[in-house]
Amino acid sequence: MALSLIAVCSSSGCSTNSEETRGLSGVPVIPYNHVWSADEGIDLFSRGAELVRAAQETRIYGYYVGIKNSYPGFADALGPDVRRNKQIDHIEADSLALARQRPHTNFEYMTDYSGTSTSVSATVCGYLTFPGKRQPENRPMSLNTVHRIRLVNTADAPGVAGIPDAEASRKDPRAHRRPDWNVFGTWRIVELQSWQEADLPGRCADWWQKQFPTFTRSANNYMLSPPGFELPPMPVAHQYPEWIGPSHPE
Repeated sequence: MALSLIAVCSSSGCSTNSEETRGLSGVPVIPYNHVWSADEGIDLFSRGAELVRAAQETRIYGYYVGIKNSYPGFADALGPDVRRNKQIDHIEADSLALARQRPHTNFEYMTDYSGTSTSVSATVCGYLTFPGKRQPENRPMSLNTVHRIRLVNTADAPGVAGIPDAEASRKDPRAHRRPDWNVFGTWRIVELQSWQEADLPGRCADWWQKQFPTFTRSANNYMLSPPGFELPPMPVAHQYPEWIGPSHPE
């Protein structure tokens, strides 16, 4: 079974108690984090990369809580083609999906990035780790989770990127688990979907191979675990980069 960026929990690993899935502010609790890295030369704190990160993270969060309850500005940023082609899993909040959340870490890698003041695109590869043992499976684990993301600007100015996260190893006291401002601004998401081609990007396979050196790489860049492989438990990693706040040009 492929590692997916949407986690499905076991019967013993989930709770449907609304008090456990929502914080004091009424915003659904997020029990997982994202850890981003990128090709050399890609600045994760640039305006374009920030937009890619926001689109990917809110796509996953929107699966659990619905588009309208996801990151601020997400509903308005979705282009008509994204909605029409059903590139988003849930339009409205889904209590069953919310109950499926369980602690995990989304490791994300940004590659094939291109950005101007009017257009941004990138490919995002990923895999998951969990604090506990993965649900038993009789099939090898495959790494093949890839998404293509593209945004266009409806204005001349791209906007200013948020405050960069200077400390990857510790939490910034100003940070929010999800941004409390509209990261998207005048940008619209025109592509946000799983990889559509038979061959996965080579740069994704290169990255996966570094993380899982014992995996076998197929001709079309899928990564397959060796016989008997078990994903080792890993505590939920610190969110990086964190959403600290918007920058205000002087």
